[in-house]
Amino acid sequence: LPFFAPGPDGSDQMMLMTAIVMAVGVVILGVIFFTIHSLPERMAHRTKKVQMELVAALCLLALLSQVHAFWIAALLLALIDVPTLARPVERIAGSLERMAGRVQDDEAVLPVTGAAAGEPEARSGDGAAGQSRQEV
Repeated sequence: LPFFAPGPDGSDQMMLMTAIVMAVGVVILGVIFFTIHSLPERMAHRTKKVQMELVAALCLLALLSQVHAFWIAALLLALIDVPTLARPVERIAGSLERMAGRVQDDEAVLPVTGAAAGEPEARSGDGAAGQSRQEV
């Protein structure tokens, strides 16, 4: 008898092997499907995109509704860097802080001036101290 024929005791090796291969195959295909499906969300999280939450919502919507247009939109949003209005405003605020002599998080990058260098800190109403700082 061939190896795939059931034995006299009723054991079917071919059915057992087929069941094992099918179970492993379904698990592997499920892992691959969910990995590809979450690809836009992971890309947006990795690059710290502004539209990260929108990409995550589109991925979840595509997963639950099986509408592939949502996944394609999420992938495009994850790849495109959408400009924000906050970026120029943050740069302006950082420049103004540097001009005023205030130091925030990037202390090592900015030169040390004012009270940090040992000079007395100028008050807003003290015009002479402000002029001496500008002259130095």
